[in-house]
Amino acid sequence: MFRHVKQLQYTVRVSEPNPGLANLLLEQFWRPAGRTSGRMSLLYARFKR
Repeated sequence: MFRHVKQLQYTVRVSEPNPGLANLLLEQFWRPAGRTSGRMSLLYARFKR
């Protein structure tokens, strides 16, 4: 039903690591967003089984 291809659409070049930006991106990606986040986590857990 679903097919996951772990490949980027284009090549990414990183000149130097930036831990501050990495933490900011992770915070924005994983930050809880109220009821929607809770519902999505329940939905994910249901399909994960």
